[in-house]
Amino acid sequence: MKKTIFTLAIVFLSLSNFAQSTTWFSISARGGFGTAMFINVPSLEDSNIDYGYFSPSYNYGGRFGFMFGDYVGVSGIVGMSTLSQNYDIHGTSEIHRLLKTNTFDYGVLINLETPTGFYFEIGPKFSNLNSANLTTTGDNLNSTVDIKSKFSPEFTNLMFGIGMKVMMTKLFEIKVGLSGAYNFGGIVSESGYIIPAADKVIYTPTYIDQKTNPAQLMFSVEFTYIFGRFGKASCGKYRFLLNN
Repeated sequence: MKKTIFTLAIVFLSLSNFAQSTTWFSISARGGFGTAMFINVPSLEDSNIDYGYFSPSYNYGGRFGFMFGDYVGVSGIVGMSTLSQNYDIHGTSEIHRLLKTNTFDYGVLINLETPTGFYFEIGPKFSNLNSANLTTTGDNLNSTVDIKSKFSPEFTNLMFGIGMKVMMTKLFEIKVGLSGAYNFGGIVSESGYIIPAADKVIYTPTYIDQKTNPAQLMFSVEFTYIFGRFGKASCGKYRFLLNN
């Protein structure tokens, strides 16, 4: 959380130089549903592994934001994410697997908006791993194994969002669009463990590459309440005022 507060403070101070007009304060509830993939390049090229290219995943949470004028802002987000990956292995037996992870996320977004309601946002997301489970079915198998120890407990992603405001009023906004995130550094911590290949029982590949990068792409919806503003009042002094 300290990383988020520090990053938010730096961005806030930097953008404040552009805050010649009113600064708007808002809170939001947000959520998304879509797909995820745990990308491991050798696994993608392995003829014994078939990825499921749609693996149901979702996230939800909230946001606290500042808009410096009408076009540039910064916001802090917090929430939960559930990412999954379906795949089939054709080894000594035919099996289906489902990898599912749950994380607690927080981060900072730079927000860019236009008068027509188009928006784009980008920034870092910090994830703390809550759980990671691997479910195996097929060939008389039906088991779920905790594999959290094979993952890094914390990792950083680059997240983005793009879309339109379908409702804009003085107090409320509704955004719809696409949101996504990608991890560049890899999330596997156990040397030699490959997702979604090696378990050293059912199928052990000939390659060794522990770098696995989760990616996600989701349809997102966000409901925003613009509760206050900071700017020059009629008396000439700068004040914070609640919207009504």
